[in-house]
Amino acid sequence: MSDTTSGASATSALQLRSSELTVRRHGVHHWVLVEDFRFDGYTVPAGKVTDFASVPSWSEWITPRTGVCDEAAVIHDEHCRQLADGVCALTSRQVDALFRHMLYLDGMGARRWLYWWGVRLGALANPARRAGSWGTAPLVAAITLAVLVTVAAVLLGVGLVTAALVF
Repeated sequence: MSDTTSGASATSALQLRSSELTVRRHGVHHWVLVEDFRFDGYTVPAGKVTDFASVPSWSEWITPRTGVCDEAAVIHDEHCRQLADGVCALTSRQVDALFRHMLYLDGMGARRWLYWWGVRLGALANPARRAGSWGTAPLVAAITLAVLVTVAAVLLGVGLVTAALVF
């Protein structure tokens, strides 16, 4: 990304419902909004800082920090700030569902569920966002199991290939 960048292309579904996202680099993994950003009645004021998608560096190959998720992440970050301040009109579950829905509107396929899974796991660790987490626990557990099985299969496959190459 350049030092100043604009969000989604004019042809994306999300762009049809939102203002242009314009940010300026503010450190290594942080950006500051240059202008207000609006999406379906939600506004994030200019000057707010975002890290876009808060993903661990080891998972950026499957869930990148920036890209198609930028607009959804900015709205999600603002709602999380509001939850922490006790002034959000939405519950934590609704904030995370809106995030997943925005990713859907911008054309993201099944990967949006990994982003949603990540923010739901993050909610468990955050007292301001923890309320209502039990309602999504079965789905979060199912996705966790699927991720663990996939990782195990990949590691087993790598191990078998490595063993075959050694012998």
